[in-house]
Order: sequence, then structure tokens, then C-alpha cells
Amino acid sequence: MKPCINNLAVIFDFNGVLVFDSPIHEAAWNEFATQHRGYPMTEKEIETYVHGRTNHQILNYLIDQHLSITEEQKLAGEKEDLYRQLCLKKGDLFCLSPGAVTLINDLRAKQIPYTIATSSGRDNIDFYIKELNLGSLFNLSDIIFDDGTLPGKPAPDIYLKAAEVLKKEPKYCIVIEDSLSGIASANNAGIGHIIALSEPQKHHSLREVSGVTSVVGSLAEISLFL
Repeated sequence: MKPCINNLAVIFDFNGVLVFDSPIHEAAWNEFATQHRGYPMTEKEIETYVHGRTNHQILNYLIDQHLSITEEQKLAGEKEDLYRQLCLKKGDLFCLSPGAVTLINDLRAKQIPYTIATSSGRDNIDFYIKELNLGSLFNLSDIIFDDGTLPGKPAPDIYLKAAEVLKKEPKYCIVIEDSLSGIASANNAGIGHIIALSEPQKHHSLREVSGVTSVVGSLAEISLFL
């Protein structure tokens, strides 16, 4: 069912949705894993323990030991430095995903509130703001990110907080997600319409995931729902 535009709000996941950077994150985690445990992560490990997860969650899995806050921050910083270096090496290819700017301008024109809810931390958010000029597209104070106060996805908290910031009940929100943990987070939050974004070969399986109401290949297709 098409959501009612008068009540609508849109919440974007960031990595894998507004930027197609999943391969960059995977490469950074594989380099990190090789350095710290001697071998890279498997495809199954990346799907289960990386996509949509916070650094705290990933490091708890990857480093099989209890980490102090200082140790965890140091290791997370090391990995994110690798990631940002790889992003910058992409040059102009490190950009917002196809259809993103058009969709955001459409939301603005229709006065539909929107924001970002991401597992990325503060340093990466600042990096995106600078390199992708997010300040021209988003109210930066509304962005929900991993500041250490919320449990990571698939817990519902990040999407509940985003809905609160947008002053909308979760049932009136559209969430656009690419990861299974993110979809579960949105579903657990009672989000009314969850759009899964992925490459075409995954569309059939994603349609079977609990909570998913639509599946698309790019943000250019989202206008069909507004």
C-alpha cells in the first residue's frame, strides 16, 4: 500500500544506501583482519558480522578478547583510517549513490521530513560532511549516528530515535536499508514501510525478509513510492 504523503517521513541508512561503499568497508575490514588475526574475513562473516553493525559489535566478534574502551577506540580508529584512505583513492567515484540527490530534492519539494540513521561514528560522519557536502542536503543536527549511547542494529533504538527527531511515529516512516541487521532494526522499531536496496540478484531473497515491503536497485526508483 502506498504511504500517505501527508504523514510521511523518510529515514536513510547511509553506507550501502546513500553511498555504495560496502566493497570499501569490506576491503578495509579484510586488511584489518589480516593484520590482527592473520587472515581476511569470509563472505559469510562479512554478511553476518559487518554489514549494518557498529565497530563495537564487529570488534567484539573479530578480536576474540575483552577490549578496554581505549583499546577498542584505537582499533576502531585504525580500521576507519584504512577505510577513509580507500575512499579518497576513489576520487570522484566516491560520491552519493545514483538517484540520491534527485530523491532528496523531491522530498524537499514535497516537504517530507527526512534524515540519516547510520552505524557510522562521528569521525566518519565528519568525513562524509566534508567530502560529500552533506550540509547542502541534510539538516546535520538531525543525523543519528553511532555515538556510543545506543545499541547497534538490529536493536530498534537508532530508528526509534530517528523517528523521534523527525517528530513522526515509526509507523509513518519509510526506512531505506541494505543490510539484514538494518532491516531487522527497522522492523523491530515498528517502521511502517521498509525498502530494501540491493543488486538485482538479491531481490527475490530480500522480498522474503520479515518487514520488507519493497525492494529496489537504486534510490532513483524510490519516487515510485512518494
